Amino acid sequence: MEIDALSDHPLKDNRKLLTVFKNRGHTNQLHNLRSSQGFEVVQGVKLDVAYMIEKIIQLNASVRQIINSDRVFVYKAQGSKETRTTGNYTSLEQISLMRNITKFIKEHDLKDENGRTMTLNLGRIRKTFINGMYELSGENLQLTAQQAKHSGTSTLDYYLHAPEQTKRNLGLMGEIRVKELTNVESSVPIGHCKDTINGHKAPKDGTFCNNFLGCFRCKSFVITGDDLHKLFSFYWAVVRNRDRFGRKEWRRHLKNVLRIVDEEVVPEFVKLGQLQRVEAEKERARVNPHPYWQNLDMLKVAL
Repeated sequence: MEIDALSDHPLKDNRKLLTVFKNRGHTNQLHNLRSSQGFEVVQGVKLDVAYMIEKIIQLNASVRQIINSDRVFVYKAQGSKETRTTGNYTSLEQISLMRNITKFIKEHDLKDENGRTMTLNLGRIRKTFINGMYELSGENLQLTAQQAKHSGTSTLDYYLHAPEQTKRNLGLMGEIRVKELTNVESSVPIGHCKDTINGHKAPKDGTFCNNFLGCFRCKSFVITGDDLHKLFSFYWAVVRNRDRFGRKEWRRHLKNVLRIVDEEVVPEFVKLGQLQRVEAEKERARVNPHPYWQNLDMLKVAL
């Protein structure tokens, strides 16, 4: 990025135009940015991008003059303590950026949710941004593509595939059983629970857990063949009550439940030779749902 990348908007005084080059498409992209007279932090997160770029240009003016550069991101590199060198004036390049990101992760021992060393790059940040826009727009693909400055199917092809780790985090953690239950497991509206007070996702404050959606991500959750009627009654209630529950809330809280049942629960019962039973209980639940799940009123109370 060079200092002339940021320019005044031809029509609006409170706007700036940012022109950047997209390597993969070999084209220039124009971004419309809000402009302000001072630095503002909104809710501790959102920053004025135009002001930040202007501030960097101002702070780096002396360095640019020394090396006769028009680049925005110029700096004096750190010298070597071993050789007692003072370091050179240079501009930020992709290779130095990635080297310093790796160094930063190592120095601060940054880990992901699985305890592995975190992987971070600009592509991952952009994918996070685009998926965030997709969720905030109510899964509006056209609006998301506009915000990503995409044409064609790039947004869908390259960015809106949920990472496998995300799917695992939102997947089933409970047990699939055919054998008889023990006296320890308590009946819950979707299946059974090893400990409704001190279990994996339980509140652990002496009260009973009523987080029914949390069951799918709870290690204490148990589904047996006898629970299939309740489970599929809940499944069909989710399907039937999308509009009544509210489409936005349905997508946020319930859409993934259908995937978990179809892609994770059912295959486990199939492995145990229970396919016919699964199909029969699914149809039974559709025609004659369990009293728990005539609708989603119980779930709304829990949420």
